[in-house]
Amino acid sequence: MKTRIETYCQPSNTDKYASHSCTSMKTRIETIAFPGTQYIRHGSQLYFHENKD
Repeated sequence: MKTRIETYCQPSNTDKYASHSCTSMKTRIETIAFPGTQYIRHGSQLYFHENKD
């Protein structure tokens, strides 16, 4: 079962584009943020995380 969620994550000090790693496995995520803030926008990028059980 896959869920589509919108995640809002604060960027890491070392990798400000790592917001897609703030979610749990087995989830289809689309990260959305707002320009001019500490958030990063990934509106056109989808990340797929699967558990290989």
